[in-house]
Amino acid sequence: MSCYFNVSGTDVWNPSNSVAELYVGQVHGIAGLFGGESGVGDIVDDECAITLGEFAGFTEELCRRYLGSNNPALRSLEKGAVLISVALLERAGGHGGRESVSAVWEQHRDELLCLLGSMPEG
Repeated sequence: MSCYFNVSGTDVWNPSNSVAELYVGQVHGIAGLFGGESGVGDIVDDECAITLGEFAGFTEELCRRYLGSNNPALRSLEKGAVLISVALLERAGGHGGRESVSAVWEQHRDELLCLLGSMPEG
């Protein structure tokens, strides 16, 4: 079984259900720590809708905090959510002009390109 993540009706990722549940749980938990929303909806009938504007803002804030942290444990916990969020934002076409997202691209370019190549779109 798998889950379709979509932005405005376009599938951007189709991971297994366990991977989808872990990612959604991570971003919802992180958004709760930020006191805001992630733009990533709940999984309903093996689908998860992403609201692009809200998700882009969340991803920028996530990247800003990730880059600004000097806590190795926090950075390790956040890294997976950061990279997948940046990859999804790239696929959705919403990362242009976002300073912290661009900085994460610069620091993790090879890893992000590999990740994008391994993330099925559906």
